[in-house]
Amino acid sequence: MLFAEWNQEEALEYRYNEGREEGRAESHREDARNFLSMGIEPEKVAQGTGLPLEIVKELALTIGTKTARK
Repeated sequence: MLFAEWNQEEALEYRYNEGREEGRAESHREDARNFLSMGIEPEKVAQGTGLPLEIVKELALTIGTKTARK
């Protein structure tokens, strides 16, 4: 089904769900930044947040933590 074929209710529900998913992902990234700032190892942060290790390592580099170099 094309987006143009959706009724208004379906389109709003789709947008709402997309926004929730984006918000949840941003929340996980924010949690990861906080944990990294506390000195928690990227591997443990990835495990705890569900984010891929590579994303956690990138976040660690952007905030300049000592654990980012490990």
